[in-house]
Amino acid sequence: MFKIKNKQVVNEVAKTTYKAHWKRNIISIFAIMLTTFMIAVVIGIGVGYWNTISERQRRMEGMDYDIELTEPTTEQAKKTDGTGH
Repeated sequence: MFKIKNKQVVNEVAKTTYKAHWKRNIISIFAIMLTTFMIAVVIGIGVGYWNTISERQRRMEGMDYDIELTEPTTEQAKKTDGTGH
């Protein structure tokens, strides 16, 4: 069996094909970049949303009540100061 050295031929064919389809190659590279950017943005938004929901849940679990007194009376203010006086 003879050893055939076709690496140079394959390289020449690859170069010719690459040069002939340069527009398609540029569009493909641009599409890959946009896809990568889109995936990164979606993951970033998802992580931010998850963190926000987790923090909200933690805050809600730490509360015994959810009330707001816009204009409390003196008696109400005394009850909420924690001393009961």
